[in-house]
Amino acid sequence: MSELRPYRVHEFAKLTGVTVRTLHHYDRLGLLTAQRNESGFRVYTVADVERLEHIAALKFIGLPLKQIRAVLGDDNRSLGCALRDQLAALEEKKRRLEIIINAVRSAEAALRSGDTPCLEQIIEVMEMQQDYEWILQHFSDAARQRVQDRLTSMTSKDLSELQRSWTTLANDLHAAADNDPAGPYSQSLLSRWEDLIKQTTAGDHQLVHGLKSLYSDRNNWPAGVRNAVFPLLDERILEFLKRAVAARAC
Repeated sequence: MSELRPYRVHEFAKLTGVTVRTLHHYDRLGLLTAQRNESGFRVYTVADVERLEHIAALKFIGLPLKQIRAVLGDDNRSLGCALRDQLAALEEKKRRLEIIINAVRSAEAALRSGDTPCLEQIIEVMEMQQDYEWILQHFSDAARQRVQDRLTSMTSKDLSELQRSWTTLANDLHAAADNDPAGPYSQSLLSRWEDLIKQTTAGDHQLVHGLKSLYSDRNNWPAGVRNAVFPLLDERILEFLKRAVAARAC
């Protein structure tokens, strides 16, 4: 392409492998604005190729077009933030996809060895992913990214240990539900509860707000979420925690 020669939209589409319809759409969005020649037709130059390549690259990794327009219209700091956020989102998708792959791999291995494949495990994984998507609806866009960042930053060992800590605490709270809420042991259980919330959310107030929103909608929880979480949040535990908080304030 000659840098001095303008290219009509059909020529530019043919040279870049992008449809005319897409170029018109990008023009309307202000994403790739064509110049106009004396006859009023859209024209492009070689300088537009680089911007189109940038658009294609950012679209490929999952950025929406409106965000691409904002990123390309700003400095490298915005681009860096967008790339970091998208990397975290892709890492989370990778983590979830690996869970599904492992379930399918186990079923296929069982079939090869002559055993009956455990298709129920695949179904459980599918339901778990659906539950995860439902849970994320209770978080703001920014908080969803923080949830993904938090999960990405934790290893499977970290998650298992955290789950065990919650289960142990729930059992201790059940056993102590009739104790004096102002007593040293009751107050230590309250402190453990608060510490685990901080550990789970990494002290992020947006995540705490999302968890509160999730709990307020507990009557609509899917069965998978209800079965996993209710043992930690049943009325007996919550009533005990309320009394312990009130006793601390006295």
